[in-house]
Amino acid sequence: MENLARIYDCKIETIQDSTFLEVVTETQKRKLFESLQRIATCMKRPHPNHLTLTFRGDNSLNLTPKLTSSSTVIQEHKLVSLLFYFGDKAKHFYEFEDEEAKNSRWITRIEDHADGTAEVIFNKIKRLIKSKNERVVRFCARNPAFESYFKGNNKEHFVKMLKEDKKYGRDYYLYLLHTAGKIGIGNKSLLVSTSRSYNIAELFAGEAETRYIIFYIIPSPIKYHAVSHTLKNSYEQSLKKNGLPIYEGASLYPDQNEVAIKGALFSHHILGMMVVGENRFIANPHLFKEGNSVDSFSTGLNFDQSNFEKDLCGTGYKRGVGTFLDGYYHTVKRT
Repeated sequence: MENLARIYDCKIETIQDSTFLEVVTETQKRKLFESLQRIATCMKRPHPNHLTLTFRGDNSLNLTPKLTSSSTVIQEHKLVSLLFYFGDKAKHFYEFEDEEAKNSRWITRIEDHADGTAEVIFNKIKRLIKSKNERVVRFCARNPAFESYFKGNNKEHFVKMLKEDKKYGRDYYLYLLHTAGKIGIGNKSLLVSTSRSYNIAELFAGEAETRYIIFYIIPSPIKYHAVSHTLKNSYEQSLKKNGLPIYEGASLYPDQNEVAIKGALFSHHILGMMVVGENRFIANPHLFKEGNSVDSFSTGLNFDQSNFEKDLCGTGYKRGVGTFLDGYYHTVKRT
């Protein structure tokens, strides 16, 4: 709740009908504050529409080549308008052209649950646990059964049983590789890093002149939308039931409080973004559109994306990603 409270004392702006950033009107401010109160209520457990607030640090230099076809930083009002339309997608969606992704030996699409992908995941974890990296050594010491499984001759079993849990299994193991960075999944990740900690997110905002902290609202059930070592009770039991190894809620960097979002930070769930060092908060303009209420973050804001596939062609994204909030994801092709 403390992190939501930061917003109240800020200068609050949004993209107005002028298409420029302007201070919110009193009516807009009231709607935002009512939304913050509803979100705070839904963050308390237990709640049938439980919401989780996470943060992602980013900057204008990093966002520009993803959201545009330019490598030169664009004006802020244009940049944030694009973020609130396209969202912020995982590396898989902008690091590789379509043909390159299709011909890859693994993770050809976000829908990819093929045996070949499962085999590569097994091999990469097997290689990871051999690393002399201090974090990896400590992880293995905390998880001897996990280490033993991947050191053993269990690839065939892993591939077979991973098919039994398509909704959660693959991404549970990809999360471990994702947190390992270059020695894990590298630049093929289907996940976007966020943190439950505002301060941790700020550390990852980079060195650019204009830095942002994106406020992201994860709807319920969280296991449909995100993977984290902090959510072990959500899916580890089903993995254990299938004889697959688990890492008991302990990841490589537990101090970072990471929650990895599946596919993308969808713009429908972005509350807004804090401008680091300026005490300025930019609210998602779609909140103020007709049809969205103070309860809309429970299911996501509604707004027109009818030209989304075509509009993707003007960005650095090679493809997009969609979901019906059911835990399954699909590729959105550019047209």
